[in-house]
Amino acid sequence: MPELVHEKQMRARVQEVWDFVKDQNNWAPFLMGYQNHQILNDKESIWKLKSSIAGVTYSFKMEVLITEWEEGKKMGFELRGLTHPVKGSGTVTLKEAGSRLTDVSFHLHLQGRGITTPVMNLVVGPLLKPMAEQLLDKINEVMEQTSVRA
Repeated sequence: MPELVHEKQMRARVQEVWDFVKDQNNWAPFLMGYQNHQILNDKESIWKLKSSIAGVTYSFKMEVLITEWEEGKKMGFELRGLTHPVKGSGTVTLKEAGSRLTDVSFHLHLQGRGITTPVMNLVVGPLLKPMAEQLLDKINEVMEQTSVRA
């Protein structure tokens, strides 16, 4: 069961970070392997990602369901593989760390299902940390640029 908690402090107010991350369209392209996404309604979306593992490229689709929403503080979600047997869940939590600082915590848990579970868990695990780092680093870049203009 690959699981990850990644944290980053951003130089922006909590509300500025929340205003950015609450809209998937703002940060979706920052995900490693991002191809596209389709928002079905305010709680459901479909994501298409691509990844290369051991020289083999995989494209996969996942359904994302928002399960928790605390305005300005936290969002929780569940993931379900539509093309590969995987499921998961996670949260993004924001906490004020100073007058213009926000601690962002990204928690993700993924699990393969079926007979491919051991292989899926082994292959997916090492991808989570670089994916989370890239995502939060890119969001932070936007926050720093926005903060400079504010």
